[in-house]
Amino acid sequence: VQIKVFDLQAQKTVLADVGSETDQYIPRIKWTEDATKLCVFRMNRHQDHLDMLLVNAADGKSSPIYTEDNKAYIEIDDDLSFLPDGHSMIVRSERNGYSHLYMWDWDKKALTDLTEGNYDVDALTGVDMPRKLLYYTVANPTPMQRKLCVVDWKGKNRKVLTPEDGLHIITPCEGYNYFLDRYSQLNKVAVYSLRNAKGAIVRTLEENKALQEKMSEYALGNTRMTT
Repeated sequence: VQIKVFDLQAQKTVLADVGSETDQYIPRIKWTEDATKLCVFRMNRHQDHLDMLLVNAADGKSSPIYTEDNKAYIEIDDDLSFLPDGHSMIVRSERNGYSHLYMWDWDKKALTDLTEGNYDVDALTGVDMPRKLLYYTVANPTPMQRKLCVVDWKGKNRKVLTPEDGLHIITPCEGYNYFLDRYSQLNKVAVYSLRNAKGAIVRTLEENKALQEKMSEYALGNTRMTT
């Protein structure tokens, strides 16, 4: 597999240096905040070693900025965000046995734990660059639940924004001042709400009460039959 960068103005193609090994995977490529720098994921065939290469789009030269090893398997996802300083990024990893978010500064070789605990981060919902905040969902307190949380880039001031037990499917609005929350439980149909950045419900957008009543009756009937 080869990675090539094509310059539209110069009508020139540059081959990225991804190493001499040909029996490998290139599972992701992603532009950084710098339009001249491309990040290339390089993974071995056993998929237990990952390198992220920073490629110069002008000449194809590359250098590793992140390396990870796992005794079993490295899960590849799209939860990678490059920060404006040009030498750090937000990355999700299972390096400690659970899926968590980290900030990695490849100039300082400094890794900062942003989330921690005996639970998995389900997804990186968004990065608020001006306020230096991360929004993410967690499978906590049980793997069947999803809750929206926020933390700053130093790993401080963690807060759960959707404390209600159940499944919260979150869609951020531009600017991260509001979030669309599709909230449901096992015996309750989904309710769509608009929440502000503090997690407070601003408005309930949709709630099917008739279907909710039918599901409650069905659940009650099954409970009686089981009893």
